[in-house]
Amino acid sequence: MRKRLAFAGVAGLAALALGFWLWPSSGPDATSSASSEPSVAVRDAAKRRAALANLARFAVAPAQAGELSGKVVGPGAAGAHVALAGMRLNKTVTTDAEGAFKIGELPPGEYKLDASAGEMAAETLGPIPLGAGEQIGGLVLQLVQTGSVSGQVLDAATRGPVPNALLTAGGASAATGDDGSFDLRGLPPGEATLSVACAGYVSSSTHITVPRGKKQTGVTLVLTRAAHVAGTVSRSDGTPVAGAMVFAERYDFGAVADASVLGTTADDGTFAGDVAPGRVTLRATAQTGEAKSNELELHAGDVLEGQKLVLDVGGDIVGQIFEADGSPAAGATVLAVEIESQRASGAVSAGPDGRYQISGLPAGVYAVVARSGPRAAQQAGIRIEPGDTQKADVRFGGATVEGVVVDASNQPLVGAQVSASPEGAAMVAATGVEAGPGGHFKLEGLSGTRFALKATHPSGTAELHGVAADARGVVLKVAAQSELWGTVFDDQGQAVTDLQVVADPLVTTDGAARAMGHFASVSGEFHLPCAPGKYRVRVAATGYSTETTQSEAPAHGKSNEIRLTLRHDRTITGTVVDGRNNAPVAGAHVATRSTLLYAFGRASPAHQGGWTATDATGHFTLRDAEPGQVTLFASAEGHGFARPLQVGAESSGPVQLVLQGGGQNQPEDFAGVGMQLDPSFHITQVFDSGPADLAGVRAGDTIVSIDGQPVAGRPLGDVINEIRGEVGTPVAVTVQRDGQTLTLVPTRAQVKF
Repeated sequence: MRKRLAFAGVAGLAALALGFWLWPSSGPDATSSASSEPSVAVRDAAKRRAALANLARFAVAPAQAGELSGKVVGPGAAGAHVALAGMRLNKTVTTDAEGAFKIGELPPGEYKLDASAGEMAAETLGPIPLGAGEQIGGLVLQLVQTGSVSGQVLDAATRGPVPNALLTAGGASAATGDDGSFDLRGLPPGEATLSVACAGYVSSSTHITVPRGKKQTGVTLVLTRAAHVAGTVSRSDGTPVAGAMVFAERYDFGAVADASVLGTTADDGTFAGDVAPGRVTLRATAQTGEAKSNELELHAGDVLEGQKLVLDVGGDIVGQIFEADGSPAAGATVLAVEIESQRASGAVSAGPDGRYQISGLPAGVYAVVARSGPRAAQQAGIRIEPGDTQKADVRFGGATVEGVVVDASNQPLVGAQVSASPEGAAMVAATGVEAGPGGHFKLEGLSGTRFALKATHPSGTAELHGVAADARGVVLKVAAQSELWGTVFDDQGQAVTDLQVVADPLVTTDGAARAMGHFASVSGEFHLPCAPGKYRVRVAATGYSTETTQSEAPAHGKSNEIRLTLRHDRTITGTVVDGRNNAPVAGAHVATRSTLLYAFGRASPAHQGGWTATDATGHFTLRDAEPGQVTLFASAEGHGFARPLQVGAESSGPVQLVLQGGGQNQPEDFAGVGMQLDPSFHITQVFDSGPADLAGVRAGDTIVSIDGQPVAGRPLGDVINEIRGEVGTPVAVTVQRDGQTLTLVPTRAQVKF
């Protein structure tokens, strides 16, 4: 197993807070960075990775440099190479005659260490959280005999070889030949992350297990062709903007977890780069403003040129910050956080009367977050258009949440870090304390009605959602990490060696959360770390239909073996036409599941079914259709939905889908949580990877109340309108399930087609 270090000290949490995306504020009392009090904790691991990955994007206050030091032991320790990676840094040092090493001048963040010497290598050490100015010593890297992995890299669409792909794992690297073959040697035993990159393709990171001193052969890795995007960035008068940073941000709920850098504009304002297929937004940032494209639906191999990004005039948010008793909160730190990307503005200080102004904000939906010492409060759902001025007052609360942190045996965990943030809050709106004697904690001055709690300890983490204000006796149980494992074959009995596994907890109220991983294995085997609990497990691989099963991760050890067979998918061709005039419709979405007509369904890491879009002539080729009889669905903006069309098991088309158009069939984007109800308030469908799904709402639940208001006897439309609301705001959905009453709190998001 890879060695993982868990430092739960407040220094590490403060370091993570520095990773938020920032842009300078031009308002009064503007400072260069977000507030980073030590109590700020990052709620969500995916958001934390996004924040860390984008630390360098915007200016932050200089942080004191840190240092990692230790020793390499074993044969070849003297003169061994030690490689550090993290925070967009890659450093290599050589050990001295005693095997000692020291790597300094490190900004706060998370790092990994590898060591190698000839045919010897050490297991990866980390991630190691490093606080600002922190010096961590005594790290030990043990050299052991290495293993190797060989195989082939193929194009996902053509299944042809991909030459000149670069593979790296730990300190080892290799390139593919003309036939796509590779031989990666010098790998430390245990778990490692294998990265594959090639010009014109989407880079891939895969988990592999390397046996000590052995060679694995026959690993097949698949790369997807990227889309190529090019354009210009200019001011409103047409003047080109040089030196603007251009990013591609994928549609997702919460933080944009995999924003990729396209590059910096040239003197004539031009930019170009490769982007992963999917629904993305191009964003350009410069000192004089920000530009944002319309959403683009990109497919593998697309070439999209002529994108014009024009810098917007920024908007302002003004208001007052109040104490719980209504008096002004003078000197409070105030930030604006864009909901979709979780980017934070520069911080300003509230004046003696509690008034503040944050200026120059790009268009978007924001939460205003106020902090004073350990306290935090926010006002969400503030929509800014270019040139707007919006008012948002924020009031600190007086709520208290009290409880204990314990391990799986109910023994108290003294020193665990406990944070609370209002459900749906921005990352910086968290309040934190340290568990004292008996594992007891008390969070005071909270603002909100329901909270997400997280406990972090070297032994693990625990989460609870929907905790009511002024709750007492809350128990955060840090369970030992478990594991789901299994083996995957295709319908011809061959091992599937490149696969994605996603596990969603069937019950989320006990702190279990989604776990997922990408695996490469000669035997088709995967090992997915997760919290104990029952899961819906999905396995996906390029060229196969996604399969689903259920499994339970035990309190200790690993699950029973999960054996799944993936069936080869098939291709269906056809056209989409407008039913009013029989004209072909370009850009229509075609899918084998209705949920894939929604953007979040298509963004799911292991969606079931296939989808595509029509070309300029209304034609489509659906290459990942499931085997057997399928039903095709279609929709297009301005044209409505098509009646579902059944396609027989032996048919490959061509077929025709007719869009109905007009009236209730018009797709529209709206802010909701991604579920469907019947008139009895039974939840008939929960859309994959939507807010309700991730919050733990399940099909078959019956809604009892919305935000504490009973639904019995009320019109269905009124209840639906209460569930919908402004982007970034939470809604408490109380449901009945198997005789239990549960309150689940999804955060409203833009539901897009």
